[in-house]
Amino acid sequence: MTTTANSAIGRQGRLYYETCIPASLLIFAAWAYGVKRGGESWSFSAVAICLAINSLWQQRPRRFSGIGPQLEEKIRAGADDGMVWGVLLVPLIVFVKYLDIAHGSAFSEHIAISLAMSMTVSIFTRSEYIGVKMVFRDIGIWVFGIGALGYGMPAYTGLVWKYVLLLIICSLSFFLTAKTVYAFPGGFTLGEAAVAVQTLNLALVDVPGRIFAKGSSVEAVLLEVAVLGLVVLVAVLFYASKQRHRIKRAFEPAAFSSIVLVYLWLAVLVVNFAIRENLLIWAFKKAFLDSTANLLLIGYWVCALSISALLYLATGSAKSAPAQSKFWLHVRRKSYHALATLLFTPGILFASQLLHLGFTAALIVFVFVECLRAFDVYPLASVIDQFLRRFTDHRDSGLVITSHFYLLLGCALPVWLGGSSDIAKLSGVLTLGVADTAASLVGTRFGRRKWPGSPKTLEGSAAFAASLCAAAGLVLFAMVDGQSMGNVLLLFALCIGLAVLEALTEQNDNLVVPLSMYAAVHVFLSDKARIHAVPALMATVAWAAPSVSSSAGSSIVTRHLRQFKKI
Repeated sequence: MTTTANSAIGRQGRLYYETCIPASLLIFAAWAYGVKRGGESWSFSAVAICLAINSLWQQRPRRFSGIGPQLEEKIRAGADDGMVWGVLLVPLIVFVKYLDIAHGSAFSEHIAISLAMSMTVSIFTRSEYIGVKMVFRDIGIWVFGIGALGYGMPAYTGLVWKYVLLLIICSLSFFLTAKTVYAFPGGFTLGEAAVAVQTLNLALVDVPGRIFAKGSSVEAVLLEVAVLGLVVLVAVLFYASKQRHRIKRAFEPAAFSSIVLVYLWLAVLVVNFAIRENLLIWAFKKAFLDSTANLLLIGYWVCALSISALLYLATGSAKSAPAQSKFWLHVRRKSYHALATLLFTPGILFASQLLHLGFTAALIVFVFVECLRAFDVYPLASVIDQFLRRFTDHRDSGLVITSHFYLLLGCALPVWLGGSSDIAKLSGVLTLGVADTAASLVGTRFGRRKWPGSPKTLEGSAAFAASLCAAAGLVLFAMVDGQSMGNVLLLFALCIGLAVLEALTEQNDNLVVPLSMYAAVHVFLSDKARIHAVPALMATVAWAAPSVSSSAGSSIVTRHLRQFKKI
């Protein structure tokens, strides 16, 4: 009994500390946004700060607000519900994106929509409703928040249209988040599903303007059309698979190929209309005729992938005992992280637009391959499954194998988001390719002291922080982000905080750690945000202080439990 109570209390402390990181970043970014824009924009900042404070209140030690048994049994085993990230991550990234640009009224719509979706998920997924009063209380809070967000949206959208848009998006977000968890049991946490659905809804709102407006970024149009089209494709395949399962017929390759070809044809037509040019001709010019750097990068990718394929063929089929040990499993998994570093770093530094397109193409290929495997399309499904299972862990126990998706998205999202900071765009490569690889190998081979209630080791976290500090410091001095001592100290402090986050989080660290670094670099190392740091920093310290003492609090409560048991 005492051991169980101690573990539960330690877990609460870890989750509370984890909550402090995105909540503090959102408070900081929202305050800077309000100071920068002023006027009605403070309504957005106020809602964001309230969301952050509410997340800290809900996650504080000795008070868990569950999501209900029906949803809880569908999320990934061994992880918390992840609602903190589902509520805070997307608004944080949108605020950070705005702080990095000089203008953009459209972004105020994105901020309002992201906050409305997060507020809806935060309020209506809790299981603590006891009586009618609490229901009406939460509905009243939601209506008040939606009113504040509509007040801050641009006037040209129209008074009625503001609230109709927010109501539709909130309803769609809530429905699709729950539907995703139910459709893919064991594959996601509720927070991860909420982040994915909120991102898709933002793309759904954004893509019509990009398609019909002249001069839109071709890379952005292609990405948003591809992502939304892939969602429709997966939904069609999922429905077709269920129908065929009912009549006990396998998914024939001809039927699968027909659906995929129709998707590709429609997607190309939409992109051709949006860019006013043939997509294939444009892609050929962009890859081979635009610059010498693109040609060199493509040649480098071909060589690197060829060498890695030869190494896999030479060693991948070995079934020796050392290859089956835990350490060699980590070596095999993290070799792909190292490969990602070698592939993506030159592209981010010298040909970011080409890499942007490459990431989009890779995402399309990954989804096609996973559909072949998940829907058991003969004869490739078994081959693909056998290959991917060699690199899976406990987080791939559901219908969908997600490890390779999270690795790709962790490296791609900072590039797709862009920005003025080279370190921010490299955050995926630095955290996953360098730091996470070092932490995994050092922690598995030399780790002796574990974090309370966690399988991660202190030695692994130290390796994460040291390698990230070294790699990020090298980039800081080599690039144009600045070389002041203040920036260096801030960067090193961020690296230590990210190491702690990687050790404590139960979410997929390939997603939350790179995006946390992306946001933190823009918030703490950007002069556009740092000039308004003092008030938000005071709030951050005030809320982070209890998390520092959570471990001590856990030991005190444990001692009282032991004394009670003796009595």
